[in-house]
Amino acid sequence: MASGPARVAKSDHHVHETPKRYDLHRFLRDLWTQVSDLRSEGLSEEEAVTRVDLSTHEVAYGARARRVDPRAVVRIYKVLQIQHPLQDWSPRGSIATKPD
Repeated sequence: MASGPARVAKSDHHVHETPKRYDLHRFLRDLWTQVSDLRSEGLSEEEAVTRVDLSTHEVAYGARARRVDPRAVVRIYKVLQIQHPLQDWSPRGSIATKPD
């Protein structure tokens, strides 16, 4: 059997996901859960970026899995603020609005 890109096979109108897709779903679920938990603890976006630990995903994504993209954390914070507002949260001064 030839080695090639992962493929999605359809059977009985169900899609069987490839291992790479499972890895991505686990990674995103873990990222969302950790950021949500850190926000619930009252951490700022900047603090959350430094505390997120995705090292369990190194097998699938290498060393880059250790460094979370700050933009992802900012976006998750904003979505969570819409879904579950915190009274004292403000996007002002967030890492998304600070100049480089």
